Amino acid sequence: MTIKTDTGAEVPCEIADHDDGQYFVTYTVQQECSVTITVLFQDDKGKMVPLRGSPYSASFSAGTKADSNHLTGPSLPKYVTKVIDETGRWMKETTNAAKTSDKDLAEIKTLIGVVDSVKQVQAQTDSIMLQLDQLEETLNFL
Repeated sequence: MTIKTDTGAEVPCEIADHDDGQYFVTYTVQQECSVTITVLFQDDKGKMVPLRGSPYSASFSAGTKADSNHLTGPSLPKYVTKVIDETGRWMKETTNAAKTSDKDLAEIKTLIGVVDSVKQVQAQTDSIMLQLDQLEETLNFL
């Protein structure tokens, strides 16, 4: 695992192995910055590969209360609500755009719009599923 600031400086971290597939990582930054967290694991072929979703990013602001940076701080419920709301909105919009029951499919522009909506869903499915899986694991951890 590596954690680097936006200036490229490496941030020391402590990794606790819970011996059940979970690891708990703690680190502290000394100044306002953004960090990139790269997590690798050894796959079944012995190759080091990124963990799904890696690299991750985080940002730290001097004006933010310290408890906001804690996993169980007040920012987590806001983030969870935001992700659920955005995902729900996205699902509703793409479902309506891809729906064919109320559209004249003889119109080529309409048909192209439906195809484009289906392609958008296919392109974003992995990132949406990753985000939902991350929320589920975070809530399971709590």
